Amino acid sequence: DVADVALADLRALVAAAARSVAATARSVELDDLVQVGIVRVLDQLDRFEGRSRFSTWVYAVAVRAALGE
Repeated sequence: DVADVALADLRALVAAAARSVAATARSVELDDLVQVGIVRVLDQLDRFEGRSRFSTWVYAVAVRAALGE
């Protein structure tokens, strides 16, 4: 199913961003950061303007979400 593949791809992008933040945040679980990042990306999806690559935008949103945790 296309939606499952898209969600798996999104999770991989968010996980990469979360790993970069988790390396400096000892008390936060990686899975929690990934979940927060995915929710934030999906909540802000309508704000993607296409001025950058989608993966770059996802990474930035996910990092900001993870740092907020």
